[in-house]
Amino acid sequence: MIGLILICSIIGYLGFDYVHKLSDTKFQSISIRKLEAKRTRYEAENRVIKPALNSEANTQALKKDLQNIMVSLNTVYTSLRHKAPNHLASRGGIRYPAPYKLPDTVIAAADGEVSLLDTLTANTDSLDQEINRQLKQAKKLKEQLLAYERQLDHTPNIWPVRGRLTSDFGGRTDPFTKRFSFHPGIDLAANTGTPVHAAADGVIVSAGWRSGYGLAAEIKHGYGYITLYGHNSKLLVEAGETVKKGQTIAMVGSTGRSSGPHCHFEIWTNGNKVNPLMYLK
Repeated sequence: MIGLILICSIIGYLGFDYVHKLSDTKFQSISIRKLEAKRTRYEAENRVIKPALNSEANTQALKKDLQNIMVSLNTVYTSLRHKAPNHLASRGGIRYPAPYKLPDTVIAAADGEVSLLDTLTANTDSLDQEINRQLKQAKKLKEQLLAYERQLDHTPNIWPVRGRLTSDFGGRTDPFTKRFSFHPGIDLAANTGTPVHAAADGVIVSAGWRSGYGLAAEIKHGYGYITLYGHNSKLLVEAGETVKKGQTIAMVGSTGRSSGPHCHFEIWTNGNKVNPLMYLK
């Protein structure tokens, strides 16, 4: 009798344990299926959202590029303000673009989340196109400003000598013959040894003795400009040398056909002698 009871107890325990394990296995199977379903849904959502996030990152990169080039434009413009003629230097700085208006969109009530995502994607694409357009314009403007700056660097517009204007360009009475004659430049009186500066960037074409001009230097600047500096007491440059605007190239003197220490300064434009006062600022 006792043996029978013991056997029934063992069978009951084994049955309970089997049912319990079966329930755990079923519960685990259901949990795994739910987790897999969630993972599948998240992966699907990520596949939809990831392009939008990547597009947003690209928009931010483009925006940074645009900001950088606008800062660069302001730097170039500030430099130009110190080099350009007064009527150009008085203008304002670089103007930033007006705020951009996003295209109007309608969110469908059927699936708000998808519509919001589509709207975000559309807005991001629209912003990318607008930023690219402004970036292209800004780069083109920068190229134009840099080209203009190079031209200004090669335009003879600074006074070669700190001195007194004693003779203007054009007709005058020759100090030696006392006859009316044409004066192809201007004379700037200064003490012997006063520095003579290059009026613009360029290359020394000649540096030495020149009939009537004494010790003289001639600079070819490009853009059709040539300048000449005469009657120097000393030359500090040689033919073929590259010089920068403002660089000291000679010392004031009274060599050649001269009545006193001064710098005779000429500007040639496309082969024609012009009044230097039209360029000096």
